[in-house]
Amino acid sequence: MAEWDIIVTQEPYINFLRNTHANTHWHVLYPTQHFTHPQQHTRAITLINARLDTNSWKQLAFPSSDIVVLQLSGPYGRCTLFNIYNDGTHQNTLTTLDSYLEANIESLQAAEEDHMMVRGL
Repeated sequence: MAEWDIIVTQEPYINFLRNTHANTHWHVLYPTQHFTHPQQHTRAITLINARLDTNSWKQLAFPSSDIVVLQLSGPYGRCTLFNIYNDGTHQNTLTTLDSYLEANIESLQAAEEDHMMVRGL
């Protein structure tokens, strides 16, 4: 997997310590509520290749255990990637996403060269 920079996955294996398995070649991004709301199941994680400069990306806080938000920045502007697990039994995740986008659109896509990418099930 050395040729990949970012891997998004849904329904990851989470062990009894609330961690997934990853080697030192990857930074694991859990939903921001993963450790503060242990009663909620984590159903999305994002892996960032450790070769990527940590100054070129950051995780954005998001109020759901089903979404991981990653923002990349560089000479190309900013690219915000949403890794979404969408539970087919309700619309709660999409409703939360819609509210988040409405409240944060100016900081997510402040300039013409900024981009957003949404990926999920």
